[in-house]
Amino acid sequence: MPEEKKWKKIALLTARKINVGWWLQLLATPLLITALLIACAVLITRRESDTISWLGLIAGSAGALAITAAACWLAARSQFESVKQSLVRIEAAMRLRNTLTAADHGIAPWPEVPLIVNDGLQWRWKRLIPPLVGALLIVLCGFIIPVNAKSNPSQAQQEPNAWSELDTSLDQLDNQEIVQEDYIEEMQKKLEELRKQSEDDWFSHSSLEATDTLKQNHLNEQDNLKKNLEHAERSLKTLQSKGSKMNAEQKQQLLNEFDQAVKKMQQGSMKPNKELLEQLQKIDPEQLNELTPEQLNQLREKMRRHAQELKPP
Repeated sequence: MPEEKKWKKIALLTARKINVGWWLQLLATPLLITALLIACAVLITRRESDTISWLGLIAGSAGALAITAAACWLAARSQFESVKQSLVRIEAAMRLRNTLTAADHGIAPWPEVPLIVNDGLQWRWKRLIPPLVGALLIVLCGFIIPVNAKSNPSQAQQEPNAWSELDTSLDQLDNQEIVQEDYIEEMQKKLEELRKQSEDDWFSHSSLEATDTLKQNHLNEQDNLKKNLEHAERSLKTLQSKGSKMNAEQKQQLLNEFDQAVKKMQQGSMKPNKELLEQLQKIDPEQLNELTPEQLNQLREKMRRHAQELKPP
């Protein structure tokens, strides 16, 4: 029955055309709404996120459109047309006087398929295309409209540079083990107290004044320790090299200078590391002959190195 197959194939194509038409008609408004929501979501994501996964955005957008299309297809199924209904439509459009219906029921033979079959349908592209193109453009705008990424709240307010400089200086002193940890911990505690203030108060007059005072005290402590180390080292050097040729008054003056430098190091907030300070405290300048030249040279070299590393931040 070749004619039957031809007519039913034509009817099937007609039914598909009608069903797609119903689907596109129902899809128009939801598609535009979904596209608008997608565009808004993409713009917000681009603004709020530090790192953007473009593949994820594209996949999410495609998924939302697919869900909308599937939901509209299911909603439009109540209007879909069957093959039998399309046969009736075709015979009405071609004025076949129920010939196809009778043939489908086996009452009459199937007529010959003409060269041109008129199903009475015509696409109204002017109504169908604008929603589809509009939805595509709306989604595209979400991806191409320039947006400024939202600044990270933690970076919105930069802390005073002096805090970072002090942090760097304290880290260097700690890593090089130049001074005792008590001083470093105390300074870090004071810095942390400044940071605990509200960010709006970081640059207030009182906060900046406290920061300047803390930084200046740190610089003064470094400078004092540096000078005391240099004075003590010079006194030892002179006593070591020229002590035997000095008179009692000259020698006593150097001994006093060394003793004063060591006492100031002990009394200062910033003290040299415990190992060096203990070595200096154990030295009796009047009994330098008890130390070998190598021991004295090593001690003086350590004092010089520590003094050189005490640089302001």
